[in-house]
Amino acid sequence: MAYANLVNITCTDKEEFFQRLRDFVCKRNGTYDYSSTGIGWTLHDSVYATDEDNCAINDYFVIYSPGEGGDDDLYFKIVWTTSYIKCYGYQSWDNSTHTGGNVYAYNVSNFIVSETGTYILWIYGNLNALLFLNDLMSTDCRGVSFGRMDKGYDDLSETVATCSTTLTAGSDVSIVVDAVPSNWAVDKEIYIRTTHDDAISTVKMEKITIKTLSGTTLTADLTNSYTTGSKLSDFVGYYAEAATTLFTAGYTIIGPDGTLNLAYTTGVYLGLSTTAHDPDEYEERFYMLEYVCSSSVGLVGKIPLIKRVPSFVSGFAIGDILEDVDGVNWRCFMGYSTQYACVKEV
Repeated sequence: MAYANLVNITCTDKEEFFQRLRDFVCKRNGTYDYSSTGIGWTLHDSVYATDEDNCAINDYFVIYSPGEGGDDDLYFKIVWTTSYIKCYGYQSWDNSTHTGGNVYAYNVSNFIVSETGTYILWIYGNLNALLFLNDLMSTDCRGVSFGRMDKGYDDLSETVATCSTTLTAGSDVSIVVDAVPSNWAVDKEIYIRTTHDDAISTVKMEKITIKTLSGTTLTADLTNSYTTGSKLSDFVGYYAEAATTLFTAGYTIIGPDGTLNLAYTTGVYLGLSTTAHDPDEYEERFYMLEYVCSSSVGLVGKIPLIKRVPSFVSGFAIGDILEDVDGVNWRCFMGYSTQYACVKEV
C-alpha cells in the first residue's frame, strides 16, 4: 500500500504548485525533493517549453501507475492551462511520440487553479487513485479526483488474467490466459484491453462475453485484434472527474455496456437527514458514506479515498479530523460547491 498525503503546503505561485504536485505524486527528487515521502507513480513523459524547474502555461507531464495490484495501466496527463490544471486519462501513452490512446475525460476543465495568487496544496492517494485539493480550509475548496474506482458490485473478482498470444478479431476466438478467476463462467461479461505503450493506433479495449470455458482457455467474439500481453477482467474502473464541482460528474474509460469514455454522475447511497445525524444520538457519531458513480447504462463503481459527511454544525468544522472505529483518521473539508466530504489522512 503506497498511500501517502501532502498536507497544507503554501505555494507562492502556480509554478510551485504544479511542480510540487508532480514531484510528490512521483516520489522523486525533482524541483522539490519528495523521494522519501511521495506516493510512487512513474513520471512517464513530460513536455516543457524550458525545463522542469521553469514551468509555464501549456507545459504538461504524464504519470503512470500499475495500480496497487500491479496489473493496471493508469496513465494520466496533467496540463497547466489558463485558470486550470487539467487532469485526464489514457489507456496507454507512447512517451517517444508523446501521444496516447483511448482518452477519457478529454481536455476537461476539472481543477481550477488561477494564474495569480497564493495556493495551499493538499494531495492524497496511492497507486490506484489520487485526490488534489487547493486550500482545504476555504469554503471554496477546489480539487479533482482520478485513477481507478473501487468496484460497485461485491461479486466482482477484479482479478486480472493475461493472454500471452496475439488475438485476431473475429467470432469464436480462442483466448488462453494464465489463470481463470473462480467467478468466470459461460455467458459472463468481461473486458479485454491491450497493455502496450507504443503503436498507439493498436491500443484497444472492449467488453466481451465468454462463450465457452475449459481450463485456462475461453472463446469469445472480438471486434478488435489484440497484441501479446492483453489483459482480461470483470472490472476496470478507470475514471477522471470532469467538473469543477467536486464529486458530481466524470468519465470512465469503459462503461457497463462497453462504451468508451462514458459519462457518469456521482451520488451517495442514502439521502440521510443531516439534522438526525449531525451528530447521531448514539455516541455522537458522524456518518461517512461512499460516493457511488452511476451512468445511463448502469453502475460504474465507487470513488476511492473519499467519503461523504454531514454538513458542518457547531462543534464540527472544516479541517476537523474524524477517527473511525479502526483508528483511521479522516480529514474533513467542504469542496466546491457545498460538497461535505472527508479523506483518509496518515
